[in-house]
Amino acid sequence: MRRMLLSISTVAMLAACSGEKRETAPEKETSRDTAAMEMPADTADATAATPPRAADKLFDDFIYAFMKNDRFQRDRIKFPLANYVDGRNRPIAEKQWKHDYMYSRDDIYTMIFDDEAALDAEKDTAVHDVTVEWVYLDKDRVKQYHFKKNNGMWQLVSLNSHALEKNGNSEFYLFYRRFVTDSTFQHDHISNPFAFSTYDSDNFENIEGVLDVDQWIDFRPELPQHVITNINYGQAYRPTAERILVLNSLSGGMNCTLKFSKKHGEWMLTRLEN
Repeated sequence: MRRMLLSISTVAMLAACSGEKRETAPEKETSRDTAAMEMPADTADATAATPPRAADKLFDDFIYAFMKNDRFQRDRIKFPLANYVDGRNRPIAEKQWKHDYMYSRDDIYTMIFDDEAALDAEKDTAVHDVTVEWVYLDKDRVKQYHFKKNNGMWQLVSLNSHALEKNGNSEFYLFYRRFVTDSTFQHDHISNPFAFSTYDSDNFENIEGVLDVDQWIDFRPELPQHVITNINYGQAYRPTAERILVLNSLSGGMNCTLKFSKKHGEWMLTRLEN
C-alpha cells in the first residue's frame, strides 16, 4: 500500500465512485446469487419460484428477493400490516397491498453508519432487526420499513412515517441536505486536505493519499439530492462525532464511502474512498 499526496494527474484515470467493476467480485454480490431471480429490474415476478431459505441468512439477500418477487413479498408481510403515520396506526390489509419495489429500481442506494465498526453489520448473521428508511429531504419526511427475523425467517412487521425532525438521525440528514444543494456550504465543509483512497486495478492495490479541497469537484461522486435511503442494521445513531455514508449499487459495480467527522460542532467531509 502506498501513501502519497495525490494530484489530479495522479488520479485522473481513477475516477471516484466509478461504475467500473473491480477484478475481485464483492462478497455481497456472490452471496446474493443464491436469492436472485433473473427478471427485468422494473418488473416484479408473481410466478417466480420462492427463494431458498438461504436467502434468510443475510438481510441483504432477503431484501433483494423481497423487492423482486411479488409472491415472496406478500408471503413475508405480517398482515394486517401496522402502518403508523405521525403516531396513528392505519393498518394495511393484504388486499390493499401493492408490490413495493423499494430501491430495486434505483441506480444506487445509500446507507449511513455511526462508526467504522458498524460497517460490518450488514454481513452479521446475528442481526434480527433491520429498519429500511426512505428519507424525503424535500418534504421533511421519513418512511421506515421495520423488518424482524423470527424462527429464521425475515418478515416486514410495520411501517412508520414521521417528520424528519423526529428521526434519530435528523441532525445529519439536515446537514446532508444542505451539503448536496449548496455548493458554497459544501466547499466550506470539506477538510483541507481530505483523505482519499482508491483502487488501482492495473497494479491490484489500494492507493492512499490526500487531496486538496479544490480537487473535490473533480472526484466527487454524484450524490442524491432529493431522496436517500438508509438501512439500519441496529445502529442507534448516538450523538457521536462520526457518520459514514456508503453509496452502493445492487449490481455490485459501485461502492463509495464518504466519512464525515464533527469538528468544532460542524460536520466536515474528511475522507473519500472508492
